[in-house]
Order: sequence, then structure tokens, then C-alpha cells
Amino acid sequence: MQEKAKVIGIEKDIISVIPLEIDACIGCTNDSCKQNGNVFTAINRQNLDLRIGSEVRIAAPVKNQLSQAFLSVGVPVLAAIVIWILLPLLYSGATEALQVGGALLSFIAVAALMFRITGKAPKDLPEITAVL
Repeated sequence: MQEKAKVIGIEKDIISVIPLEIDACIGCTNDSCKQNGNVFTAINRQNLDLRIGSEVRIAAPVKNQLSQAFLSVGVPVLAAIVIWILLPLLYSGATEALQVGGALLSFIAVAALMFRITGKAPKDLPEITAVL
């Protein structure tokens, strides 16, 4: 995610911004964005010289995107693969249908568990990467 935004508030390293490309917001499902009238917060980790009215580029850190992908898809897929492989070894009467059902059930259960665990984690803010 990268987008242009305008600074509307500064409180130490936490910056309130409003997106400049409103067309990108049409299909957005971000409830926080809707409640605050498209205002959201970002962090200024690079200590860029910002003023109210500055146009900036906002980006989600790659490490956050990778960890979200791993936890939301990678872990459930790995669980499904493990069940697919282990089920015939643990139960000699396992049919292919049972393997599929077990893998699917484990995928759903682990995905729900990951959602529950990561849903309580503090949200990382997007970063201001440049002043335009």
C-alpha cells in the first residue's frame, strides 16, 4: 500500500492525515476511515520535517505485510498440509475424503485461531516515507 496524503494534525511522531486520492477510497472497507471521515494516523519514524498542509507519501511497512500474509494464509496452509500428511499415518483407515475434510477443517480452525490471536495485537501504523 502506498498513497498520497495531506497532513492535518501533528502530535509528536503521530501524524493525522487525509488521503488525496479519494477514488482509492471508494471500495475501501476500513471502518476507522469511514467513522473519522477518511482521516487516519501514520507515524513519522524518519523524523521528516512536516507541517500542517504538507503532502506526504504513506506506505505500509513490508515486514507488516509479510507477517500478516504469513499469519493469515501461511500458517493455516501449513496446518492443512500437516494434517493431510499425518492423517494416513495416524489412522490406517483414512480415505482421501477424510484427508480432504481434515485438511479443510484444520485450515479453517487455524485461520480462525490466527484471526483471534492477531485481532488483539496492537495495530502498526503506516509510515510516512516522503514529503512531496
